Amino acid sequence: MSVKVDLLNGIKQVNETISSTELIEDSNIVIFDDLAKDIEQFKVYLPLVGNFNAGKSSILNTLLEEDELFPTDIVPETAIATEILFSTDERVEAYNFENDKLIDSFDSLVELKDRDIEKYGYLKVYKNKEFLSKNQDIILVDMPGLDSNIERHNSQILNYVKKDGISFIAVIDIDDGVIKDTTLRFIEEINSYKLDFFVLINKIDKKTLSEVTKIQESIFNQLSRYTDTPFIGLVSTFDEKLDDVRYIIKNINKDNYLKKSFIDKLSFNIYKLIQDLRVRRSSIQMDTSEIDKRIEEFLDGVKELDKTLSFEKNRIENEFSTHTIVKIQDEIKISLDNNLDRLLNALQTSEENFKATVNDVIRPIIIKSLQEYTEEEFAITIGHLEVSTSDIFSDISEFFDKSMTTLTAVGEVVKEAPLLLKIPMLANILNFVLTKVNPLVLSISAVVAVINAYFGKSKEEKEQEAYEQMRENIKNNVIPNIIIQLQETIEELLDNTKEEFFKAIEESIEVQKNELLNSIEKAKEEKEMYKDKINKKLEEFNQVIETLETNREFFDKLK
Repeated sequence: MSVKVDLLNGIKQVNETISSTELIEDSNIVIFDDLAKDIEQFKVYLPLVGNFNAGKSSILNTLLEEDELFPTDIVPETAIATEILFSTDERVEAYNFENDKLIDSFDSLVELKDRDIEKYGYLKVYKNKEFLSKNQDIILVDMPGLDSNIERHNSQILNYVKKDGISFIAVIDIDDGVIKDTTLRFIEEINSYKLDFFVLINKIDKKTLSEVTKIQESIFNQLSRYTDTPFIGLVSTFDEKLDDVRYIIKNINKDNYLKKSFIDKLSFNIYKLIQDLRVRRSSIQMDTSEIDKRIEEFLDGVKELDKTLSFEKNRIENEFSTHTIVKIQDEIKISLDNNLDRLLNALQTSEENFKATVNDVIRPIIIKSLQEYTEEEFAITIGHLEVSTSDIFSDISEFFDKSMTTLTAVGEVVKEAPLLLKIPMLANILNFVLTKVNPLVLSISAVVAVINAYFGKSKEEKEQEAYEQMRENIKNNVIPNIIIQLQETIEELLDNTKEEFFKAIEESIEVQKNELLNSIEKAKEEKEMYKDKINKKLEEFNQVIETLETNREFFDKLK
């Protein structure tokens, strides 16, 4: 039996528990029905990434037995993320990223050449293909080349990184011999998010078997720093050897993604029902005056907790402004310094290529360091709040069945789903960063022309001097300038991340406070309603709580 079936059966049991008692409002069934719908519609995304002309589109064309479903003559700057889905009604739809709103539709991707795609976030292509029909829980995505338009690359990559079910397939052109820096850095980036990835070496028909094996071993060595067991498949669209693509799609761990995405949500929603029942069970056994006294003490405690929150906000703000930003800037500088030769080679090609290379270097560093340093501080705050909660509510915790301990759930949210990736403006901010990175160096040809003034030196000597001068210029002028220009953006990112974190904390406390007070008010009514049969009602509370705990254990065991 699949995890999806288990989850749906578990939800059915929860709904039966809710329907079988008057102690829980039927409106709670809607919550679990919505989760069931999400589980039914859950998809795993498999974006194909790689440099332009690595053969991503050709692989998809061959896999779907289409001559030219994905035009292979699109220039990098006009490429756009394209999802492939099954439907008997074949069409193409264009969406934006902000709210996944449909903004355009047309018959074929060929029409893309005549449209202004700047307003498009991504496309959905619906095709009536047997392969897609058999794999409707997998969405293949043809991604823009990693060496394509910077802004589009940033926004589209980050859009898919945020998906609940996501694994990346990196496509490598066998003529490259190794994984190029751009693709390797992307693999490093997604590995830092703890996401799965596969590698496909394409166009193997162009090499002998021994050459293919040697290249495969070289790539294995490159990947060994990220995983002990990298999957490195071999494919060729020329002779339609795509078994390794099919293997990935067939063996992707969909059950694991379902577990990660839904078990904690289901368990937490059951927990909230149990807490509501526990508070009411405790309350109906007390005098109304005692209940009111406890409520007053609880609300005073919430005010004290607000003071702790205010203190933590100031503490984190001070830490971010005095230490964290310096740490992040240092890491960016070290990374740029370590890539001096790569930056110089890019600059010799074009200024745009230089900016793209800077983007490749700093984007993963910014995201990884922000994630690392902010989570470090947030963990300290969660610890302080837990201690504070325990102290503030110690006198009434037994009465409230320690309901405020659900605050720890916020900590789990921070650990499992970094708030940084929830900031929708991140891609735009990073693009803003790059538009401000104006290299303060001459093109190498201009430098060589200046160096020609040195008499008695060979052309090679002049070019070498020009190269060294450019290198020093990048190190001593350009990189420090980039760091300075990044400061305001990093400050903004840190501030946004802090605000998102405390917003989540405050909303959680407010929700828990209101739920607890609602539970107590309900208990007051029940106390009056059932005053002659309290013992019988307590028995019913105990039975329903026990059943819900069994329901919750069912999901926890699926982990």
